[in-house]
Amino acid sequence: MKKFAAGLAVGLVLASVTAAIAATLEGDKGYLSGWDVTWSDGKTICSSPFVWPRTHQIQCDLRSPQRPPNS
Repeated sequence: MKKFAAGLAVGLVLASVTAAIAATLEGDKGYLSGWDVTWSDGKTICSSPFVWPRTHQIQCDLRSPQRPPNS
């Protein structure tokens, strides 16, 4: 059980570090190259959005003007 708990802890740390490194931007705003913005049903809205991390904003050029129906 101790090995399982240790493996779980190491996995969680590695996952969080990897995500933090992958989302790093130069400066306080910029493009997230290789990232997609998706709806909850998995449909892609756009790729490589421009983001402002400090204000939690994403600028995305929509691929199509149609939005999925509200669930």
